[in-house]
Amino acid sequence: DYILNPVGKAIQKSMTPVTLVPVERDDHFFGGESLDRHFYAVNDLPRGVTFTLVWSFHLAGEKVSGGTDRVAIPAAADAEVAISFALPTVNQPQ
Repeated sequence: DYILNPVGKAIQKSMTPVTLVPVERDDHFFGGESLDRHFYAVNDLPRGVTFTLVWSFHLAGEKVSGGTDRVAIPAAADAEVAISFALPTVNQPQ
């Protein structure tokens, strides 16, 4: 047996047969706007897969939004997954 170091764990996690990769890399948003995120769901398996994506967005420790999406990906293919929700209005920087 061996124990993976943190880098090994990160590599192992990124090499799963089915993974989500974010499309947008920006991280500055404003209250009251809609936040739209897109992900590529990649399936490296020789068979199609269907899974439920469960997501949530938290601000200052409180859940602001969340949802579930069913995703079906054919064998050795990818699919685009999109989530969108309204950001709460804020009176001061968070």
